[in-house]
Amino acid sequence: MSDYLSTENQVACLAQAIRNGEYPSIAEATRENPDLYSRVKYRVAGRTSRSDRPATNRLLSDTEEEGIMLWITRLNDIGQRPSISLLKRFVNCILVDRYTDPTKPPRTCGTKWATRFCKRRKVILKTEVPKEAKRQAAEDPLLVKEWFNALGRDIKKYAVQHEDIYNMDELGIRIGQGKKEKVLVIYNKAARCEAGKAFSRESATITETICADGHVIPPLIIFKGKTHQMRWYSETTIPDSYTIGISNTAYTNDEIALKWIKHFNLYTQSRTKGAYRLLILNGHGSYKTLEFTQYCIN
Repeated sequence: MSDYLSTENQVACLAQAIRNGEYPSIAEATRENPDLYSRVKYRVAGRTSRSDRPATNRLLSDTEEEGIMLWITRLNDIGQRPSISLLKRFVNCILVDRYTDPTKPPRTCGTKWATRFCKRRKVILKTEVPKEAKRQAAEDPLLVKEWFNALGRDIKKYAVQHEDIYNMDELGIRIGQGKKEKVLVIYNKAARCEAGKAFSRESATITETICADGHVIPPLIIFKGKTHQMRWYSETTIPDSYTIGISNTAYTNDEIALKWIKHFNLYTQSRTKGAYRLLILNGHGSYKTLEFTQYCIN
């Protein structure tokens, strides 16, 4: 934390103590730090600190930027790297929350703001090249070892119980596609066994979650579409505990990810043994959003 923010915290604490009646006067509260007299006086009178006011030449205040840095750091600590587009979305959320003038549209993040922010905050920008996960793991075993070391450190740091560790994964399926199966053959043993199977090209995604003790929570099934169809509920044997989501691609998105984490919390909160639950998931962007991470923290 910078010296300025540290001092502001001290000023805020003194101002609150005066409001609570812990000091008879501002002079008494600042006896050991007389240089803070004016600042404490202003805070007691209701004037906000400079860190809590929007900067005149920047989109965000110092406090807001510190919050963004904390978010980036938390994601990096768990092996995730937020993209420029995700950073801009985060900033726009802050600007919308701060928006108070109904006569004007809220400000938005400019095209060069993210680059300037990274330069100002000394955040390194690297190009992340998509690569199949198995290839990446095979090429860099040290990365895999470090990941497990980091996992072990977090389990120890937060005293996570064995029953509170979960892993989720997404599985894409082709609806109606048949599997290999054993058949009975008497004649022409050398002939190759093939059979025509009628199936559509429609896909779906199943999000599965399992606990380290073997407990499985009901999955999330994502169908391609714009509206829920009655036949998914009336003409199938899908249990009521399963959650169904829809998207244009049959893959997860920000909205579905937030719906799923609430589903996860519903089916795991009551069986929690320790103070924390640990959820291991992949690096999809929908799991790095402000809404998703904030829900997990809360």
